[in-house]
Amino acid sequence: MFDCSSHNLQHSLVMFYSIDMSSPSSSLREKTHAHRRLDDNVPEDVKQARLQELIDMFHKHARVKNSNRIGTEQIVLIEAQSKRSELEVVGRTDGNLKAVMPREFVDEITKQPTTLRTGDYVVIKVEDSTSMTLRGKPLIKSSLQNLSRLHNQ
Repeated sequence: MFDCSSHNLQHSLVMFYSIDMSSPSSSLREKTHAHRRLDDNVPEDVKQARLQELIDMFHKHARVKNSNRIGTEQIVLIEAQSKRSELEVVGRTDGNLKAVMPREFVDEITKQPTTLRTGDYVVIKVEDSTSMTLRGKPLIKSSLQNLSRLHNQ
């Protein structure tokens, strides 16, 4: 463990809160009190080691949290076609997690073939995950109003 109290605090916060979204930094941010008043006396190799430790811990916790989402249903707003496959689309859950799913599916309510487009809401069943992404099977295409009605039934 490193002897810097600021680094130890970050480490403890990530552990305690199981943080799964982060943008860690290894340097003082410009235009801040700390940047203007404090000396940056931590060697670059120590900064990089500390940063890598936080990143590794973050990914470990995020992997566990996302694996616990497998089998759950999530509402997703479709943002774009997948860059990796034209057969898939990418969106964000209401918790801002990236989700990937097939672009075409049979809606479980209407029993009709459905194609997802940017701006559509869809309920997915999470089937797989990584530390940064959920992968799921589309169940129903919906709207926020319909989702609210389904949730209240």
